[in-house]
Amino acid sequence: IPTLTPTPNPSPTPVVTPTPTPSPTPEASKFVPPYIPKSFEELENNISGVIYGAWLNTVEQMKSGKSQLGNVQIYSAPGTEDGHSSALVPFGLTSQLFSKFPQPKNVYVIEMGYGDDKWAQDIFSRYADITYGNVKTAMTEICPTPECGNGQAHRTRNWDGIVTIGIAPKKQSTENSIRIGTGMVYAHEYIHTIQFVTARERWWYPPNWLQEGSAEWASMVIGFNDDYEAYTKFRKSALREQYRNSTTFDATWIEKFLNPYTAISESEEAGAGYYNKFYPRWYPYAFGIMAYEMLTVIKGPDAMLNMYVNIGKGQTFPQAFKNEFGISWNEAVPYLSRAIAAELKLGISS
Repeated sequence: IPTLTPTPNPSPTPVVTPTPTPSPTPEASKFVPPYIPKSFEELENNISGVIYGAWLNTVEQMKSGKSQLGNVQIYSAPGTEDGHSSALVPFGLTSQLFSKFPQPKNVYVIEMGYGDDKWAQDIFSRYADITYGNVKTAMTEICPTPECGNGQAHRTRNWDGIVTIGIAPKKQSTENSIRIGTGMVYAHEYIHTIQFVTARERWWYPPNWLQEGSAEWASMVIGFNDDYEAYTKFRKSALREQYRNSTTFDATWIEKFLNPYTAISESEEAGAGYYNKFYPRWYPYAFGIMAYEMLTVIKGPDAMLNMYVNIGKGQTFPQAFKNEFGISWNEAVPYLSRAIAAELKLGISS
């Protein structure tokens, strides 16, 4: 019987486990400033540059300005302590931004909540010495419901300002709470008092989208002057209806909205009375934000009040516009309309 020599078992081949290569830690993407357009012709293809450039040059002007703020007297109803921690801050920043223009010598601020109508009216009546528009019902319009968050600006015979702010700390929407907390509402209404002083008896002649849009847009920049990302986030939220319904708001619709002088003469008033006949109340604010942002990127934040100066001297809005921008209003409005339509259609918000 042959002897069998056992075959040795093969030694196992060692398995080499690769050392894992650590994944690179992603770096925070650096913000690259977009090209900032310098003319009406460049607006449509540079929307990001419009949004950033208008914010930037406004913040820079605000920081370099010197406050012209006069005496500010603040009256706060019980329960409104949760308003802006220091209303003088947004007033002061607004004054710095528009430091080249006349401002009211006195501003009387009334912070009120739901049910404070009589209290507010008593204070309002101390200073309101002229009758116009809604002056007799103004205090009932600020907080008609517990969710109040409205604001209004009024003037006296001597062009002092009266600013009323509705505050409902536990009831108002998140958006209104942000407007109060950042000082936006205070800045917005104070801008109106500067408009009053600048154009005097003709302050209501500019189209309502310029009156309200310029005040709303500038107040957003003031409220978020140190945080561009937070600014664009709030801006997108404020314009959410416009972005959501972009197919409705094409260039033709927007041009008709911005140019009321196709329906009325250039010398007629195109204020809230005109716009409220045909459009929702918020539209002059929303489309005014986008239109004035574009005007600001071309000529700076003073453009609005420069036009108010000339309107106060008797010019129509189209005349004041040409005087400020060097081209006619009818030439400019198609550029603005196409750019706003493109902004909404493409969903560009920063």
